[in-house]
Amino acid sequence: RILPKPVVDAFKEMSFFDYLRKTMGPYYLSDEEGVGHEQVCFRIVRPDRREDVGSLHRDAWFWDHYGFHQPEGIARGKVWVAVSGAPDRAGLLLAPGSQNSAAPYRTETMNGKLGFVPDFDIGTIGLQRYCGGLGEPIMFNYNTLHVGSLNRSEQCRVSFEITVMFKTAS
Repeated sequence: RILPKPVVDAFKEMSFFDYLRKTMGPYYLSDEEGVGHEQVCFRIVRPDRREDVGSLHRDAWFWDHYGFHQPEGIARGKVWVAVSGAPDRAGLLLAPGSQNSAAPYRTETMNGKLGFVPDFDIGTIGLQRYCGGLGEPIMFNYNTLHVGSLNRSEQCRVSFEITVMFKTAS
């Protein structure tokens, strides 16, 4: 699920990363899995397969749970882009503004995978579907609540997920 370094290097030559360089200044991609190089991960979600979809979460929760090192003065953003499938029937659900609110949770192992269980009413967070087309990336705050939707299309959804590390404003 983690792309090899030569492919990651090719990814970083795409125009979206030019935009990141211009708007954010110096940045790098995380290596939270400890593979020894910057990471671009892919995810495949098969039609009507609940086990392919994770639980509602903030990406920061993974870093907290696994104890990944958060460098001083460095912030994180998540880039997500669907490259195959039907985004309007198999995309990403986000809760805009949720990064500004408390979101208590607990962890459970579900089907052999780490799962996050919110200790709040998820009906109050206003999940909205990201309506970007294939190949249109979205970057969001690492504390934004989100979840991949169940794939209700007849095609697999393939998406890329990237954690961008950048200096915080002084």
